[in-house]
Amino acid sequence: MRIGLLRNGYDYSTTTTRARLQSRSLRHSRLVPKQEYMEKVQTNREKSEGGGIMDGVKIITEDPELSDSTKEEIVRIARQAQEQFVNERDIARHMKARLDDMFGRAWHVIVGRYQYGSFCTHETGSLFHFYVLRNAVLVWKTPDF
Repeated sequence: MRIGLLRNGYDYSTTTTRARLQSRSLRHSRLVPKQEYMEKVQTNREKSEGGGIMDGVKIITEDPELSDSTKEEIVRIARQAQEQFVNERDIARHMKARLDDMFGRAWHVIVGRYQYGSFCTHETGSLFHFYVLRNAVLVWKTPDF
């Protein structure tokens, strides 16, 4: 027979119940996200709900000067590459070749499924980091010397 402290229908003697009580009390707290954050979330939701090529894309970082049509084309290329190839290296190679043909030389592409780090210098209006399908994709352009 188990004896525990019962109050308001909760058994306070177990740690799992304590954790449930703490999470319940946090749910009812009056913490409100900043308006700036909520506006950013709403903007990203509206972008992803539009359907079409950007449906299901999670944007991590984007250069504000990168046009929407360029972003859509980069995502289209990423989707096609992921349908054709399985290996991340092949996806990146295909994307780089297509981007160099369409938008001029000196594009760089990193494709990965898990954690990876990067540090890059890019031309203004040419950085785009996003998740689509099964991979994260980082694309940027450097000046062609």
